[in-house]
Amino acid sequence: MPANLHSSSKKQILYRSLLWLFGLYLLIALIKTLLSTMFQEVETSGYSQSGITEMLRNNPFKAAVMILIVAPVVEECMHRSLLKPSHLDVILFCSSWIVYATNLFIPEDVNWLLRVFFLFIFLGCLTYIGVQLFNPYKLRHLRVWLTRHYKWIWIVTSISFGLMHITNYVAVFTLNLPLFFNILPRIASGFIFGYIKLKNRHILWSVAAHALNNLVPFIILVLLYQLNS
Repeated sequence: MPANLHSSSKKQILYRSLLWLFGLYLLIALIKTLLSTMFQEVETSGYSQSGITEMLRNNPFKAAVMILIVAPVVEECMHRSLLKPSHLDVILFCSSWIVYATNLFIPEDVNWLLRVFFLFIFLGCLTYIGVQLFNPYKLRHLRVWLTRHYKWIWIVTSISFGLMHITNYVAVFTLNLPLFFNILPRIASGFIFGYIKLKNRHILWSVAAHALNNLVPFIILVLLYQLNS
C-alpha cells in the first residue's frame, strides 16, 4: 500500500505540473498577443514550424513517432538527466548527446524508421557500455557537485532546451524578439519538466510529461488536418 501511495503522489505531481504548464502557455500567448498589437517587432506570424506541419500532413505515423517518442526520450536525456543525477543519469546525458551529434551526420536520404531504430539501439549500447565502464564511485564527486548546483543547472538546461527548438522555425540558428517569444513556451516547459524530474527523482517521469505535453497539440493538429481535408 505505501508503494502505491508513493506512485500515486508522483502521478499527482505529474498531472498538476502539466496543468500549471498549460496555464503558462495561455499566459504567454496572452502576453505575446498584447505585445504584438503594440509593438510590430514582437509580431511572430512570420515564423512557422513548416517542417513539423508538413510531416504531420504527409506522414502522420512518422510525426507520431518523432513527436511522441523520439523527442521526449532523447531531449529529456539531453536536458534533464543532470538534475540531481543518478549514476545512470550521467551516462544517459553523455550517451544522448553523442547520439544527437551522430544523427547530424546521417544522410537525409536514409529511411527515417531505420534511422530511429539505429539511433535508439546506439543509445542503448552506449548507455550499457558506459554503465559497465565507469564505476559509480568514480563519478560520485561529479554527481555531488551537480546535485549541489542543481538550481543553476535547472536554469541553464531549461534555456538550452528552448534554444534548441529555434531550428523548428529557421534553418540556420538565429535569435530575435519574435523567435524568443516563439521558444518561450519551450523554456517554460523545460522548467516544468525539470521540476517533475527533481520531485519524482527519475528521468522517466519527465519523459512521460514531455510526451503528454506533445500529445495535446499533436491530436489537435491531426484533427484540424482531417477536418480541412
